[in-house]
Amino acid sequence: MLAFQGYKLTKWIYFLFLLAPLAHSKPVTALHWWTSNSEQAAEAVLVEAFAERGFDWQPVAVSGGAGEGALKVLRAKVLSGESPDIAQVVGPSIRDWAKLGFFHTQAKSSEYNAWPRALAAQVLPLVSLDGEPFAIPTSIHRINTLVYNQALFEQLNITPAETWQGFIEQLEQIQAAGVTPLAQSSQPWQLATLFEVIMAATLDTSQYLAVMQGFDANVILGSDMRLVFERFRQLQPFISNEATRDWQHHSQAIAEGKAAMQVMGDWAKAELALQPTSSNFALGCSTFLQSSKHVYSVDSFVIFNHVADDVAREISLLLSDPNVQARFSSAKGTIPARSDVPVDYDDCSAQSFEDFHSGDALPSMVHRAANNEEARNVFIHVVDRFYSDRKQTPEQAQQRLANELAALLSQ
Repeated sequence: MLAFQGYKLTKWIYFLFLLAPLAHSKPVTALHWWTSNSEQAAEAVLVEAFAERGFDWQPVAVSGGAGEGALKVLRAKVLSGESPDIAQVVGPSIRDWAKLGFFHTQAKSSEYNAWPRALAAQVLPLVSLDGEPFAIPTSIHRINTLVYNQALFEQLNITPAETWQGFIEQLEQIQAAGVTPLAQSSQPWQLATLFEVIMAATLDTSQYLAVMQGFDANVILGSDMRLVFERFRQLQPFISNEATRDWQHHSQAIAEGKAAMQVMGDWAKAELALQPTSSNFALGCSTFLQSSKHVYSVDSFVIFNHVADDVAREISLLLSDPNVQARFSSAKGTIPARSDVPVDYDDCSAQSFEDFHSGDALPSMVHRAANNEEARNVFIHVVDRFYSDRKQTPEQAQQRLANELAALLSQ
């Protein structure tokens, strides 16, 4: 009996010994909006990387497309004095929060100063206030990505279109074959994502920037912008009628052969890459209308000021580590935020890297690279109203967009 009790005691001592490293790990609460299968796979890379350096990654994952729910939760937590240690915050919102003194600066040491020098010119301003970085960018998304069922395309003897007319003809052919041509949701942020991709394909670079960043009424009310609204309306008969489903549900429809294509950020590519290839499905990926323009958004994390300086330094160096960014981007379907990270890219990501660094890189409004939250909300609202109200003309939508953006400028 004593021997058995001794065995049990030894067993528990051994068990506690195994748990000792966990007991001494430093907890890090991390708020983000990664909830799909592929996003959780990418998060697992960070969980592992944090564990390797003595941190216990404790996620606060908030569902809701494009981070809308997560940012509301973040604001509520900050106001109640329950800020997470780190949070996914992207785009100009970083500057708004930084002005209020919530975040650690990323310019306190020579180590912090090293990784900003490895960022592309488009990325550093998105994480900085007055030239000082306040967030660590982890990866760059391509928004104007087209994912499709390669097996279905081969059956119908089609390849991704290069022109708008060719795209419409393909949609008609796919629909005639009894398959939903576009696996898109009518959730407002997803509609606006599709709309801004059409904008990038229709307008030239200066026109796109004039709308998204300059609120230029002449461009907004012009004939080219009217064509964007007309093209957007032209796609409505080809879109899935499962209106309010999340984007990953529509990606799954492609994998099941129920739908042919989806215009979505490259996170959809990562989601479909988890699906097994079969006679009914093989992943296809290209840019929308084969464009070299790169509509981008940048994933980034901020560190709140209550985190100790030495811990904040470790977290910053971890998130900016080239190896971590390479592994994270491979899982998430993106390219690393650092331009000096070697990655074994798939063809779609290799094209994304080339186009972002050498082509026309256009900031996404919907995914918080082009402008502030107020402008983003106006843009999404106008597009959603136009989609929902079939009686509204493109000219009326243009006028509404011009008026509402002008009202922001006058504030």
